[in-house]
Amino acid sequence: MTYCDAWISDPSDVPGLDWKGISTLVNAPIRCSPMFPEGHAAHFAIRKGIESGRLRGEQVDPLVWAAVMTKQEIVALLTEIFGPPGQYERRHDSGLRHLADRMRELRAFVNGLPADGVFAAVTDEF
Repeated sequence: MTYCDAWISDPSDVPGLDWKGISTLVNAPIRCSPMFPEGHAAHFAIRKGIESGRLRGEQVDPLVWAAVMTKQEIVALLTEIFGPPGQYERRHDSGLRHLADRMRELRAFVNGLPADGVFAAVTDEF
């Protein structure tokens, strides 16, 4: 079974990040956020958004996709995938508390991002 992860990165933190095509070397922006809970859900939302042209980004490595996003776009993406703030956390608080905690950490991280910044929503599969 394929395993997927998703995270937020600052694309400028990776010198030489090739946004123009697939590299044969690992070409993934470095993670600066907590991981998204349920990596598969985030992976398919980001990947399909890029493939459809709804998100600005591309496949930057054979198994890595990165979408350039503002803070507001990241908040909208989280809402699209996981529901409005608090909903996912309440739903998972009893039986899957680790996922609820991961979402709380991710939302707190995103809330702390500068409003005028540009980031990458990154996902990989392996």
